[in-house]
Amino acid sequence: MKSVFLPVIIVLVVVFTACSMNRDISLKPEVRCVEKFMQTMQAHPFTDSLLVRHISPQWLQENEIDPKDARVNTYDPEGFTVQKIDPVTGEVVVVIWGEDRKWQHRLLFQTTDDDLYIVPGKLDGKKVTPWTRVIDD
Repeated sequence: MKSVFLPVIIVLVVVFTACSMNRDISLKPEVRCVEKFMQTMQAHPFTDSLLVRHISPQWLQENEIDPKDARVNTYDPEGFTVQKIDPVTGEVVVVIWGEDRKWQHRLLFQTTDDDLYIVPGKLDGKKVTPWTRVIDD
């Protein structure tokens, strides 16, 4: 009888732990920061004035970018989901996809120490790329 219950208990513990971890990730401040940016990008993909509000003001100042003049590199995703926080880099990993999931990318974001803003990965002239890396799937 013990040999039957032990595997069942192990499976239940693993499933409960996995569900608990996924639920907990959405409570983390760095995830909420990136989710807000992604929600704005999904609703207003080509509205730089709204998107730049999520970019670190200190980073913009250090790079001599006036928020009114900044352009933000974007996608026009059909949907997105936060996949995880990379345990090594601390980057928030987001999966985005297009219509009928014909395309999909993973975007990695870094946030400020206080997790209120995104720290961009690249600057090309006045065009800010908010993610640090893109991984094509």
